[in-house]
Amino acid sequence: MPVTLAFTEHEVRTNIVRAVADVFKTMLNRRVMLLPDNAPPAPVRYPPVRQIVGTVGIAGEANGVVYLRFSEPFARRCAGDMLRLTEREVAEMGDETVSDAVAELTNMVAGSFKNWLCDSGLSCKLSIPATVCGTDFTICALQSGGESHHTYRFESSGQSIVVDVIVKIGG
Repeated sequence: MPVTLAFTEHEVRTNIVRAVADVFKTMLNRRVMLLPDNAPPAPVRYPPVRQIVGTVGIAGEANGVVYLRFSEPFARRCAGDMLRLTEREVAEMGDETVSDAVAELTNMVAGSFKNWLCDSGLSCKLSIPATVCGTDFTICALQSGGESHHTYRFESSGQSIVVDVIVKIGG
């Protein structure tokens, strides 16, 4: 029998805010603040700042994807915080270390969100995390209809983190 459960924007927001705050506090010893919906967008910089986006898929009775988007400089700082490395040590370890850290942070946020879905009665699993980086790209999930798309902007130490959640309940 198809699942007909639906979630409000408030429920999704509450669980994503909790997930991001918990992961950043536990793994990075960083506080995050959810920016209001009407907060001005981050300024566009020229030349554009390289971005790193982590992604994790959700599949089962709930289907979707969670994206975490960082500027590369902030992703490097987060990788250093996570691994207890200096900026120089992170630079010496290379881009793969930063990519792995962003993938793991995304996996933890998506895992917390998935646990809430499962606790709500929806059986689902996560995909392996992946990352993409660059300066001139657009991320969009294929949509078949019925998905809800939620975008949340956070700030930590003056740096922006954008979290996108796209979820559809049932097939």
